[in-house]
Amino acid sequence: MSVERVGAGNKHVASVNPWSVDEKLALLSCYIGTQHGQGGFLKATRQAPARYYIDLFAGPGQNQVKGTDQIVDGSPLIALKAGPPRFSHLYWVEAKRRSAASLEAHQREYPDRGITILLGNANERVDDVLRTLPRKAPTFAFLDPYASELDWQTVVKLARHKAHGFPKIELFILFAVDTAYLRLMPRASWKMRYQAVLDRVMPDPEGWRRLYDRRAAGGYKPQEIRRAMLDEYVAGLRSLGYKWVPAPRLIFRSDGHPLYFLIFASDHKAGNDIMEWYLKHVQQSRRQPSLLNYADQY
Repeated sequence: MSVERVGAGNKHVASVNPWSVDEKLALLSCYIGTQHGQGGFLKATRQAPARYYIDLFAGPGQNQVKGTDQIVDGSPLIALKAGPPRFSHLYWVEAKRRSAASLEAHQREYPDRGITILLGNANERVDDVLRTLPRKAPTFAFLDPYASELDWQTVVKLARHKAHGFPKIELFILFAVDTAYLRLMPRASWKMRYQAVLDRVMPDPEGWRRLYDRRAAGGYKPQEIRRAMLDEYVAGLRSLGYKWVPAPRLIFRSDGHPLYFLIFASDHKAGNDIMEWYLKHVQQSRRQPSLLNYADQY
C-alpha cells in the first residue's frame, strides 16, 4: 500500500442525489464484478497475473442518498470489494483533503490490499499513477468528474499508456454534457467566456466551436446539441484507437431531466460485449416513466 498521508482522518460520506448513485454505480459494479452470471472485467482477466483499477475522482468512499438514511459504497469501495479475482492494485485519486483522509480510514480496514491514495488534481496526479502502472496488465479506469474537471489530455495519457500489442486501459467516463458543458455554451455568442474550459475538456477545439456556432445561430434544438457533443467526444475516443464504444447511457434526474452520459471505451471485443449487455439490462429505478423511446428522450 502506498499513500500520501494527509493527516489523521475519520470516515465521512458525501451527500448525493439518488440518480447520482443508482444507475451509475450499478453499471460499475456489474461490469467489474461477477453479477448475474454475465461475467465482468475481473472474471474476464482471471488468467492474467495481475489487474489494476484507477479512480481519478474517488470521493470519500461512501455516499449518503439525500433525503434518506441510506449509506452506499462509492466507486473506490465497490472496486475494492469486487471479485473474485480481486484487483491486484487500486489507485484512488482525490482532490479534497478531507475525502482523501476518509479513503485512508477505509484503507486501514484492508491492510493486505494494494492501494495507492493520491491527493491532488486528477489531471496532474495521473502522471504519478501511470509512472508505476505496468504497461501490459489489464486495467480499468473509472473517470467520474463532478463537472468539467476531466481534461481531454488526461484521457489521452491513459489511452496511450499500454505497450504495443496489449489492450488499452478500459475507460468508463461520466460525460457531463448537461450538468457542465452545455451550461458553458450560452445561446448568445457574445456571452461566451468559457472557451478555455471547453478547449481543455473536449477532444477538438475546432470541433466544439463548429457545433457552438451552429447552436448560437439557432441551428440546434437542445436534444440535437446534446447528441452532437456526445458524437464529438465519442469520435475523439475512437481517434485514440478505441475500437469499441457501445451506445452511451444517458442518465436522467427523477423528473426526467437529462444530466450526463456514461461512456464506455475498450479495444477488446469481450469488454464491449459485457458492457453492452449491462447497458441494456441495468435499469434506472427512480426516473418517472416516459412514453418516448429511449433514443428519442435525448
